[in-house]
Parts: sequence; C-alpha cells; structure tokens
Amino acid sequence: MKPNNVQARVDLTNYAFALMQDIESIRKLAALLSPVVPTGGTTGLYNVFDSTAAFKAYASYVARRAIGGQASTIGFLSDTANYNAQSYGLRIPMDNQERTNAGNMVTLLEQAKTRTLTINSMLSYLADVIATVKAGVAKTNGLGEWLTADVDPIKEINAQIKAIYLATGMIPNTVLFDFAAWCVFQDNPMVVKRMPGADIAQVSPERIGKLLVNPNARIEIAETAVLAGGGLGNASATKQ
Repeated sequence: MKPNNVQARVDLTNYAFALMQDIESIRKLAALLSPVVPTGGTTGLYNVFDSTAAFKAYASYVARRAIGGQASTIGFLSDTANYNAQSYGLRIPMDNQERTNAGNMVTLLEQAKTRTLTINSMLSYLADVIATVKAGVAKTNGLGEWLTADVDPIKEINAQIKAIYLATGMIPNTVLFDFAAWCVFQDNPMVVKRMPGADIAQVSPERIGKLLVNPNARIEIAETAVLAGGGLGNASATKQ
C-alpha cells in the first residue's frame, strides 16, 4: 500500500476520538504549554504586537470626547512575521498475516493498532512542545536543589513568580510540576513544615497553591512520560 493511499474508517476514527478521554492528561499538558492558535491557513503573515501596548494607560484628557465627537485613536507598535504550519503524520503497519492470526478478533487487532498510533502521535506532539519550551527558556542557576533539607522550594517558586511579573507585567496563573519533581517537592522538610499539623499533614496541590505569592495560581502535575535515552527495545532507555 502506498503511503498516501488512505482509506477512511469511520469506526476506527470514532474509536480514536474515544481514546482521547484516556489520554486527556497528554492533551491537557500540551495545550497548557502550547495553546492551539487558529490561523486560517497553513502559511501566511501575522502581526507581532509589542507587549507594552497591553499596559499603556491613557490620561483622562486623551480619552475625553464631546458627545457625538470622535474618540482619540490609541497607538500601538507591531511588526509582521511569517508563519508556516508544517504537516506531520504517523502511520502503523498491519499486514495480512496479522489479520489471519487474529481470525474473528480482527476488530480488536485494529483497535489495538489505533490505540498505539493515537497515543504515540500525542506523545510525539507533546515531546516536541516540551523540547521547544526548554530550548527557549534558560534554566535559572542555583535553584531547584530540593533534595537539600534547608532549601525552601516554595520560597524559590514565589521568587520566580515575582521575577516573571516584573519582567512581563503578567502574573503566572499556573505552576507545572513534573511528577518526579513533585515527589521530591512534597517530601522536602521546608515544605512539610509549612503544612498545618506538619507531623500528619499531607502535602497537596490545593494547600501548596494557597502558599504561593499568587494564591489563585493552579498547581498542575504532569502525569505523562516519554521514552528517553534509547529507542524501542533498548534496555538502557528510561521514561521521563
């Protein structure tokens, strides 16, 4: 079968949509880091607005107008850039021998293949998003040593929230933890000490959220892992 010889299967398409409920954590994390932006086309131009325009306040005498008169025109800075939404796609093989071996259970075989392809496609998308984010944001040196008993992770996170606010004028509304980082965080003595009844208290996202400099921020814990350090069948590969 040629790569572009596609046969539509409504039943498997519907099954793939149903799978999205099972992999909601992957989709949710990808959407948090890289929200979908409608473009109207695969290539074209878009306006890059200067972020200072969002914070410009105009004096009352500028905004004042006579009844029926023209309002003052506000100014903004922008530039033009190109976008190119490239196409991506993955496929999974299923040969006649597999169909023969499946016998009257071929539908289960097709569903298993669909599930594997759907999950691998979503994980590939998420991995690309995370790689792009990491490439664009430099690690802050000296922070994140949460295995050290006298390091206060909440104090460090609050300092970063304030730094982002001072740099952008926007208050972060979500704090994302990798699951491994959360495991270290919730065992940190300085974190446990902040809990009411610290000897028996359980560290939870809800309680931690109230300790942040922005108490309305959401705590999100990534529950997704991808293969790293080796390909399929590689015993040295890890999941992270």
